[in-house]
Amino acid sequence: MKTNEDAKTKLVIKQIEKKTEQQIALNIAAGKITNPILEKNEKKQQENNDILITLMTEGAKKFRQQTGRGMTYGEMREMYG
Repeated sequence: MKTNEDAKTKLVIKQIEKKTEQQIALNIAAGKITNPILEKNEKKQQENNDILITLMTEGAKKFRQQTGRGMTYGEMREMYG
C-alpha cells in the first residue's frame, strides 16, 4: 500500500515540477524573470523573487489538493531544488 502512495506522490511531484519549469521558461521568454546573478536592479530582483515564490506556493497548493497533505521538506527540496 505504501508503495502505491509513494509512486503516486512521485508522479504528482514530477507533474508539478514539469509545469512549474514550463511556467518559469515562459516568464523568462517574456522578460518577466531575468538572470538573478546578472540582475543589478533591486526592484527587478524582488519581482523575480515574487514570481518564483508565487510559482512555488501554487505548486505546494496543487500538491496538497492532489495528495491530501502538505509536502515534506524532502519532497519540497526534490521538486524545487
